[in-house]
Amino acid sequence: MERYKVVRTLSSSFCTTCALVEDQWTGKRYFTKTLFLSNATKIHIHQFRMEIHVLSLMDDPYIPHLIDVIEEADQIMIIETWIPGKTWMKMMEEKRQFRLKKRWILELMHLLENLHAHGFLYMDLKLENVMVYQDHVFLIDFNACLPVGSVQVYMSSPSNQTPESLTQKRKEVSTDIYALGIMLKPFYKLSLYRLWCLKCTRKNAKKRFRTMRSARFYFLLAGHIRKGVCLLLFILSVFFYNILFFQSVSQDLIHDYQLQHHQIQGGIQEKTQRLLSEWIVQNRLRKEVLSNEENASFFLEQSIFSRSQSIVSYLLENIPESIQKKMPLQIQLAHWITQQEHSYDASLLIRSLQAIQEEKDIFNKVLHILVVEQLLLEKEIILDKEGRVLLENIHKSWTINEIQENKELFKEVACIHAEYLLFLRSREIQTSSLPQTFIESFQEEETFMKLFELFN
Repeated sequence: MERYKVVRTLSSSFCTTCALVEDQWTGKRYFTKTLFLSNATKIHIHQFRMEIHVLSLMDDPYIPHLIDVIEEADQIMIIETWIPGKTWMKMMEEKRQFRLKKRWILELMHLLENLHAHGFLYMDLKLENVMVYQDHVFLIDFNACLPVGSVQVYMSSPSNQTPESLTQKRKEVSTDIYALGIMLKPFYKLSLYRLWCLKCTRKNAKKRFRTMRSARFYFLLAGHIRKGVCLLLFILSVFFYNILFFQSVSQDLIHDYQLQHHQIQGGIQEKTQRLLSEWIVQNRLRKEVLSNEENASFFLEQSIFSRSQSIVSYLLENIPESIQKKMPLQIQLAHWITQQEHSYDASLLIRSLQAIQEEKDIFNKVLHILVVEQLLLEKEIILDKEGRVLLENIHKSWTINEIQENKELFKEVACIHAEYLLFLRSREIQTSSLPQTFIESFQEEETFMKLFELFN
């Protein structure tokens, strides 16, 4: 490590540090990324080694070259070629009239296609990770890469996550295409390139461009198409315009919300309450907006996570009844939240637990049971025997693999469940023991084990 002298620290977090260093032997400058093992989670270590693996396979003049890897007992350091350019984000901040060159976009597509050819997805495409140096585009920061076909996303930024990123569905090349469309959409307001971006960002992955080569073809085609018949043929051949129009409005709004949510500091409940309140005051969630089914479903879910009676009531009042009938579980949870403190409809609660038990999507199932059990604690509701059995069966249904794949979220679920069982015991209600899968998965987590010790 003494061979490389730090010239400037570029960024630092609780487990990694990035720096510009100078080789004391040769005088050359390099970029280094250091992972501190004592602070790193297994996911951080796994993705750090994934970045090393990807860089070792790639041989492209426009991505960093892996110079060396230095491993010590307490840290791992990657040494890469230093690219002294500026990111697209930095260039935008410095120039009010900044415009992307189409050649840069084509170069970026080439880099992503090369990565896909090696069997990997980039998974974290954003303005901060694309640099321009000597009028060429460079792609940096490969720590979020995953093999094509992976089901779990680890390090992707929330601002460009695809709809499938939060599910257990396979992640294909269309995932990177979605992120590319999201990143470029703000640069194209009224042009064929805007339609190209909308095609990239379709909610259904099968309706996007399937390969980077086809995305590049239509991008080039959009640049050459003129008015009249050619324009009409292009739109008809690539898009179902009437469907696309309504979906694009929804996706723009939801993406805007997710981006703002990511930028707010604080816990998930606090952030959600604050942002939804602002949007309601600004009249951004008016009735016509919530008449779109995708908008209605997304923002009702967000209001449930906020656990604010006033926000949930606003959503229920403004979502058309015809759309409410299509989301029975969310409506049940919403009605429960809006009931008066310390009172509840027992039958409604049972129906909510039954619906959660039948939920097929693991991520949604975890989030919904987390909301329900938090409400049980907040309102000090004592479930009847049928409800306690349902709750127990839901928690016993999780497998070790499911817990490990979403460990941070499941840790919160396990702690809330333990707190609720302790609450029931304090009211002299006989309860079941904690699921063995929770005990095995979180035996090294201090918060959970303190709660677990109270059971003994």
